[in-house]
Amino acid sequence: HLETADDILLKADRNMIKQVLRILCDNAVKYAPADPICAEIRGEGKNIILRVSNPVEEPLTKQQCEQLFNRFYRVDESRSKDKKSGFGIGLAIAAAIAEKHGGRISAAMEGNLLVFTCVLPKEAKF
Repeated sequence: HLETADDILLKADRNMIKQVLRILCDNAVKYAPADPICAEIRGEGKNIILRVSNPVEEPLTKQQCEQLFNRFYRVDESRSKDKKSGFGIGLAIAAAIAEKHGGRISAAMEGNLLVFTCVLPKEAKF
């Protein structure tokens, strides 16, 4: 499910922002046990907000959400190697891209949804 505002204008590196969206959506598809996976792009003051959410089987703690952006981190390492491919660096790359543009990215639980929020200035300094 995708929600976007019509008047969104972001001055940023197009390929890097596409990579952030690709990482967040790929992560949601890879780890969501079911639909819906939702993506939202909206303006808020001087910022653009990108949100991607997906349901999870087991809620993550605040500490786990914060660690998701560490390179090679996996919530459940014993199961992830058997079920999921990847190296555990995608979210760290997304965070680095957001920071390079003067923004930030975070993860939090909202009920049974894992929500990634990327806040970028409309006129990013990159």
